[in-house]
Amino acid sequence: MPNNQQKNQLHKELSNTQGVPLNNSEQKQAQAIEQQIQGYEHQLQSKSNSDLAKTSTQLETVEREMLLEKIDNELHTIKNTVVKPGDVASTAAAGSTAAAAVAINNTID
Repeated sequence: MPNNQQKNQLHKELSNTQGVPLNNSEQKQAQAIEQQIQGYEHQLQSKSNSDLAKTSTQLETVEREMLLEKIDNELHTIKNTVVKPGDVASTAAAGSTAAAAVAINNTID
């Protein structure tokens, strides 16, 4: 994207090669209009940047909530797989449940 100096140079080149030559007051008016256009471009760029920053903040919030939900689900899975000492059937079931949870977790990541 051309910078302001390049735009001004291009504008001067175009005004020197096209149309009817402008008198001093018309040139001043054209320059004022060009400055307004540049001001609008700057405002649009600033607005775009602030919109992007706002969207980024919203996404960070959503990502944080998703991460907390994932952690909560993993803790819930771990809580459900905790076994009492000496309970062989529960130990085997807990092991398979934990393995399934790890496999699911790996596919989510």
